[in-house]
Amino acid sequence: MKEMSSPHLLNWNGSDPGRSIMSRLVCLVLALCVCLPLWAADEDGERWKLIRDDLFGDRAIEKGDHLMALKAPFRASDAALVPIGVEDQRGEADPAIRRLWLIVDDNPVPLAGSFEYGPAASSIDMSTRVRVNAYSHVRAVAETEDGSLYMVREHVRASGGCSAPVSADDEEALKGMGEIRVRAWDRQDKGGADLQISIRHPNFSGMQMDQVTRLYRRAHYVKDVEVLSGGERVLRADLTIAMSRDPSLRLASSVAGDQDVTVVVNDSEGNTFREEVSVSPRISDFDFSAAQ
Repeated sequence: MKEMSSPHLLNWNGSDPGRSIMSRLVCLVLALCVCLPLWAADEDGERWKLIRDDLFGDRAIEKGDHLMALKAPFRASDAALVPIGVEDQRGEADPAIRRLWLIVDDNPVPLAGSFEYGPAASSIDMSTRVRVNAYSHVRAVAETEDGSLYMVREHVRASGGCSAPVSADDEEALKGMGEIRVRAWDRQDKGGADLQISIRHPNFSGMQMDQVTRLYRRAHYVKDVEVLSGGERVLRADLTIAMSRDPSLRLASSVAGDQDVTVVVNDSEGNTFREEVSVSPRISDFDFSAAQ
């Protein structure tokens, strides 16, 4: 005798209970997809703990929102050229800052650069461009004159920046290497001038593959930069492969009127590049904030 199948049951309102459960599951999965990245963006992982131990040991690091602001795009349009800016938020009673570290947690080399301010720096305002290899926290850690550490951070969505090709032709990328351009912009009511330092250099990270030979190009990058104004240091930067190609730095200086500016650049292959120019700050309506 043929067994009769059970009739398909419906909810009291006539809806299919199976479809209702499936709809709820889909909604739950979508909610998790949205919430988990936001949760991850608000948490410090094990990787940061390792980086912190390596760079700062057991030194205390306090929140630094009252001293500085970190400007970074939430989603970068180009992972190999991510604009990062540090804005000075200090009041008259706040301590002087002598050093700054820029860190990208999930890069192969997390430390992008360390920056030591000199007497010719008028502010800690600074902007540059970095590579971001995966969704990551980006941090600025500042050290005050008494040795205290303060930190601000932002989360950046980008991936593949460290292995992205510099250009289609590596030899073409090397042309003009070492050219340095210096411009100065009047800071007006802030005092002094912004120095825009542009350095022609491929900054090979060691992770880019030659499209012809299919071999990885050896790392070749700008290792350090020193900027002097009237013979006094504005900034010394020690950099890594995490910096973008053709490194660019915007610095706040005490330059006023015509002033001699010297830029000395050393790269990882032992090359030294030097530029000495006389600059006169110009007035511009352009907003130099790195991540608008």
